[in-house]
Amino acid sequence: MPGSDSDARALTLVLSDRAATELAEAVAWYEDRRAGLGLELLDTVDTLQVLLLRHPELGIEVRPRIRRALLRRFPYGVFYTISADAVRILAIVHSHRHTARWPRRA
Repeated sequence: MPGSDSDARALTLVLSDRAATELAEAVAWYEDRRAGLGLELLDTVDTLQVLLLRHPELGIEVRPRIRRALLRRFPYGVFYTISADAVRILAIVHSHRHTARWPRRA
């Protein structure tokens, strides 16, 4: 049945090297501000990842085939694509950065 949990389990999550680096930097920055805050950011990202696997079209399409979902509580956008078998997270960008330029950055 389309949209069922069995369909969601068929998807895998792929985190790009860039997104992994951005996430690690953000977690470290928040952890430096207050112990445990970086882990709260990580938990928030984990929660969003679960949501994206269940509802991949959750985020708005900001470019052809590229979607953005916003984190709750933290000012970050998660940019991703959807394929038949995976949700691929391309970048995790702070909302105060100029997001129109993010795809050009390696």
